[in-house]
Parts: sequence; structure tokens; C-alpha cells
Amino acid sequence: MPWIKKISVDDYLVLKNVEIELASKPFQHLILTGPNGSGKTSLLRVLNAAINCCSTQPAARPIPTQIRVRWTTDPPTPELPLLIGAFYSAERHLEILEEPSPTQTVTNRDVKYGSQFGHLLEKVLVTYRTRKALAAEDEDPVAAGGFGEWLNKFEKQLGRLLGHSTLTLVFDKKHLSYRVNLGDGYLAKFTELADGHQAVLAIFFNIFMQQQILDDMHINRPYEGVVLIDEIESHLHPALQESVLPFLTESFPDVQFIVATHSPEVIASIDNAVVFDLRNKKEIQSEELQGIRYGTLLTGHFGIETDFDLETTRELRRLEELWKKKIRTPNESDELKQLATELSKKSYATALQIYLQLGNTSGTNKA
Repeated sequence: MPWIKKISVDDYLVLKNVEIELASKPFQHLILTGPNGSGKTSLLRVLNAAINCCSTQPAARPIPTQIRVRWTTDPPTPELPLLIGAFYSAERHLEILEEPSPTQTVTNRDVKYGSQFGHLLEKVLVTYRTRKALAAEDEDPVAAGGFGEWLNKFEKQLGRLLGHSTLTLVFDKKHLSYRVNLGDGYLAKFTELADGHQAVLAIFFNIFMQQQILDDMHINRPYEGVVLIDEIESHLHPALQESVLPFLTESFPDVQFIVATHSPEVIASIDNAVVFDLRNKKEIQSEELQGIRYGTLLTGHFGIETDFDLETTRELRRLEELWKKKIRTPNESDELKQLATELSKKSYATALQIYLQLGNTSGTNKA
């Protein structure tokens, strides 16, 4: 099965001499970090172009020379392509085919890296609901139970992904469509959900549909693939940021995920990934980041000066500056005491920070 085990970029836009090694047991996921402008999106785009070129027909453009990709086995080819995967940009949107239309014919040749079928999801749900009803009418409890089990499983997956355990899918018989009830009684179309929900559903629905189409065609090979996601945390609440990648990797265990993020919740969310920072070209195993406070990850990995707000950070910086002075004027000594007192009142965390910075003794320097 082809998965990526090494990515090399010598000189492409801001990317210079980048070497990323991934273990092959059978594969590792990759999480890219770095400040804006460090090349995360550029790397995903050129990697997407490289995968597309080697997984499509010979008439496709040649593989970009700016990047070299090494695979765990033979790379994907038109004869043995990656069956699941695509590149999802940070501006992704959910599209659902809602208007009645002729049945779209899909063959196994259509299912490959980059193919988009997420918009057919609601049609499939309605089809399975219809098959369940017809099986019950034909007094076939086994078939009816199978379709019902499939629908229930999908409903539970959806609830877990969106962080609503009480989520239910409600069938609209009049319009032959589905509505989502998040537990508040309001029935919403998939495209009426919050932007954060739609952003993650755009990914999940498409991978799910690629797999479902292959299931229906009885394709006799594993559904391996590579999925690239830019800013996976886009629009998501922190609780969903820490659960989205575990959900995707567990739901699609034969798919390798390569994502870019600015979120400490994401980089520590799974234990089978390499976290590569494009700013300093250093990598670390994601399991080494687990058990560390998110505030510490912000300062240690993402390079934020402190995990306090900007104003408190400014005051702490001034406090340290005054404390390090060998000689202070009376005004500076008063300012030091006032800052220490005010900061200590803000919270236990700031009081502890002052203790760590100044020690357990008062300054005695005089003007």
C-alpha cells in the first residue's frame, strides 16, 4: 500500500532544504506547524500536485521538480491509484446536492485521489432510508435491519464529530431530505449548520462517500489514501480542535493525514504523527507533546512569548526589566512594587510568575 514516508523540498518559494522523515509502521501522519508565511500551505499545494500527477493518467502534467516524495511501497499509478484522498484548503465549504436530479452514475474509475463525492451524501442517506422501507415492505428483516444499522451508525458518527451526543437526523418525507437536530429542537439543513461544523463536514462527507461508493462496488482492495488539510482547526471550537483529528484517523484507519495547524489542541491530539515546524525545521513525535499543558505548547512549540494576554505580558516584561536594574531610582522602585502588587492580584498564575521571575525576596537596590 502506498503511503508517504519522506518529503524533500530543496528550493520552492519560502521552503528551503526541507527534509521530513515519516516512519512506516505502516505509516505516520504528519502535522505541519509554523508562523504565517513559513510555507505550510505552499508545501501542501506542491505535495498535492505531486500526488495528483503520479496518480492520474499519463497525459497529466509531469511531477513538480520542486518536491520529492518517497512512498512506503510503489507510488500510486493510474493502474493502482490512491482510492481515497484529496487536498482541502483552509477556505473549504460544504456542498450538498439538494435539488432533484437524475441519478449520477459513478464507476470505480471515478474514485481516485482528488475525486469529490461529498455533495451526494444526502442522496445516499435518502436512498438507504428508501431501501430500508422497501425491505420492511418485502418482509426482509435482515436487509431492513442492515440499512437501519448503517443509518444509526452514521448518525452516531456525525454526533461525535460535531460534539453533540444527542444529535439526531430527522427525515423530511415531504421534501425527501434530511434535517439535523443538535438537541435544541431546531431542524437545520446540513448547509445551514455553523461554519465550523460545515468546514469539518466538508472533509468527512467526501472521504466517507469515497469509501461508501467503493463498498457498494465491492472493490477487492484496501481503501488506502492520503488526505491533505490546511488549517484543520478552521472555525472550530477548542473542544472540537482536539477531537477532529482523532475522529478522522479512527474513522479512516488506512488513510494518512497530512495537516497544517496553529492549534496546540491539534498537535497533541494523536500519538502516531510527526509534528514538523517549518520555522526551525525541527520535528518531534506527537506522543512527546501529550500530557503538556496547551499554554506550555504555545510558548514552547509555537514560540509565543507567554501564555498571558498582551497587556499582562507587557507588564511582566517591564517588571523583569526593573528587577534586573542594578540601580533603581525611587520612582522605579515604586513602579516595581506597584506592578508586583497589581499583577499578583490578577490571578494565581501571575502571582506564581512573579515569584519565579523575582524570587522569594524583595528588591533592595536603591537609587
